[in-house]
Amino acid sequence: MVPTIQTAIVKKTRSPPDTRKRRRDAAASPPEPTGDSVSRRTRLRTRSEVKRGNGNVEEEIVEIVVRPMGLRDVAAVFNLGNSLFTSKTVPNLYRMWEEHTLIECLTAFRDLCRVAEMQPGPKSSEKAKVVGFLLGSVIMKDAIKIGYVDWVGVHPSYQRRGIATRLFQEFRKAVEVQGISIQVADTQADNLPAVCFLKKMGLESETGHVYLSLNMNQSLEDGNGESQMTADEEEPNSHSRRSKPLANVHGAKVLTTKRYSSDRVASEAHKGQSHIKPDGEISMKFSRVSHEAHAGKKKITFHIRPMWLDDLYQVYSIGERVFTVNNPNLYRFWDENEVLAMFQSDEEYCLVATIDDDEKVVGFCLGTTIEKSHNAWKYGYLTWIGVAPEFQGYGIAGKMFHCFREIMVRERARILIIDTEASNAKAIAFFEKLGFGHPEEHVYLSCSVSPNTSKLTA
Repeated sequence: MVPTIQTAIVKKTRSPPDTRKRRRDAAASPPEPTGDSVSRRTRLRTRSEVKRGNGNVEEEIVEIVVRPMGLRDVAAVFNLGNSLFTSKTVPNLYRMWEEHTLIECLTAFRDLCRVAEMQPGPKSSEKAKVVGFLLGSVIMKDAIKIGYVDWVGVHPSYQRRGIATRLFQEFRKAVEVQGISIQVADTQADNLPAVCFLKKMGLESETGHVYLSLNMNQSLEDGNGESQMTADEEEPNSHSRRSKPLANVHGAKVLTTKRYSSDRVASEAHKGQSHIKPDGEISMKFSRVSHEAHAGKKKITFHIRPMWLDDLYQVYSIGERVFTVNNPNLYRFWDENEVLAMFQSDEEYCLVATIDDDEKVVGFCLGTTIEKSHNAWKYGYLTWIGVAPEFQGYGIAGKMFHCFREIMVRERARILIIDTEASNAKAIAFFEKLGFGHPEEHVYLSCSVSPNTSKLTA
């Protein structure tokens, strides 16, 4: 097992044109490090096998330079990640690693991204090459800054030489400058070298996490298109990953007239008459259909429709209520930037449940899709789902999920993915009843830098 560390961070490859332009502008070639940038380079010496021109292999002392990442390193880092995060060794990491992930980190948090570059000795015929990298980011939660280690990877031939340790030390220096209160990283639970490494780096507070997946083709063949949940069963509050915060939401479309319901979608999909277009847009031919549900003596009528600009604050407020400090993985990553980023880049996969003639939002479902190079499969990702506490037990989450699922069918997604905390028994039971399985254990590790932030590392 390659001792690599990764976080559940996903971004869709397709983004609005104006977003792509901002990223291109921000990712323009940086100047070569000079002045203060040079002082941020650190060096370590190690031995490396060098093949001579006569075919003999000799050991030579080489230098490993840890320096800030630049645009010229993108291709090397991405290719190294591809070789480390494979579908056979680390399937959930493989699904997450994509070009957009790397570009997003470098664009938004360049000061927290580092590479380890091997610089051969004078007698070697090899060229300098990137042999390790660390991508980091910052999350803001309740005015507290959280330093997040998104990805760490070291080439197998250069592992156990202190490179990952040096990369992490440089990351820690960078976050200290920014007043970081908490440091967080995560990896697969069975990736023991990575877990031991993170604990050695001081991240000893541990929270379990689990990934579940659903094969869409198998689900359709087995007839799992409809939920078996009853109205009085508990609603899940779940999250899958943190998307990178964007600077603003200019250019985001506002849906004001398009509505659809899960009953209509499900019934027409089985008849081959669904009006959900391949790009995820809901056809104007679709009329709104209401749902009635009972929980005890109370009866409500709710609607499910695309999320609108007016819903942003209500969605954020519900998330603040259901993702609490008792669920640190969910709580840490739920913020205003998360809602804004999801609405901007994945608006067509954002749904809400409403009552009172669409004025009051009582639940939400935010998702995305993942497409990987050299892989024909498309993955659907249910990123967040939550229902206001006073409206749980009405089957709202189940209806929202089936609407999301039908959109993913039209998007031709092959696999649906969700994840949540390992202790979130309600969410796990909910998704297992919907056909999700193949659990992949994950773990978040953290440490508190400030004594006033210990509740976020529990």
